[in-house]
Amino acid sequence: MHISVVIPVFKAKPYLKELVFRLEKALRGLWVDYELIFIEDCSEDGTLELASDLALNIPELQIHPNEENIGQHPSILKGLKLAKGDWVVVMDCDLQEHPEDISRLLKKALEGFEIVLAQRKRLASNRKKAISSALFYRLMRGFGYIHNPEIANFGIYSNEVISEVLKMTKPDFFPLRIAKSTRKKTAIYVDYTETKTSTYTLAKRFKLGASIFWQQWR
Repeated sequence: MHISVVIPVFKAKPYLKELVFRLEKALRGLWVDYELIFIEDCSEDGTLELASDLALNIPELQIHPNEENIGQHPSILKGLKLAKGDWVVVMDCDLQEHPEDISRLLKKALEGFEIVLAQRKRLASNRKKAISSALFYRLMRGFGYIHNPEIANFGIYSNEVISEVLKMTKPDFFPLRIAKSTRKKTAIYVDYTETKTSTYTLAKRFKLGASIFWQQWR
């Protein structure tokens, strides 16, 4: 079995060493072949340099820098095109999501599911962040996307699901493509660690929403 882990990386320098360490420990414990695909999105804070240094000693780690900042979800889709695994894990870079939960996602998938989403046990404690998230997903429901805001990108997906997702021409928003998948899916509850800072501001959420709206209706 081969597992690909696709991670869009942006301003992740404070988390990178721990992220890679925990990913390697979690995946080695599964006794599988694996690859770590980091799509670095022009962070300009030393993230790319640190990631490249780490990759020198970790053959499973691939660093693919974007030539310009393209955003989280296009970066995910770029990474999916590079993934070779039988199963593909997508997660964020800031350690809010725990690499140790990959084993639980895989175990559930092997029960007969092709999509297993990680559902957070609680919403963000930051009131502004929680409100912006709720408003954003209310907008998404307007596109027919019935989504729980406690579910983000983190999940495990079969190779067949990824092939289906990549055949879709729009939108760039990865969870919406997953929502449109016809494959058998479920979710499990996971813990998460809320970070003090987030690059996903209210303005960025609504910019993303406007982009999705344009892609859906143009």
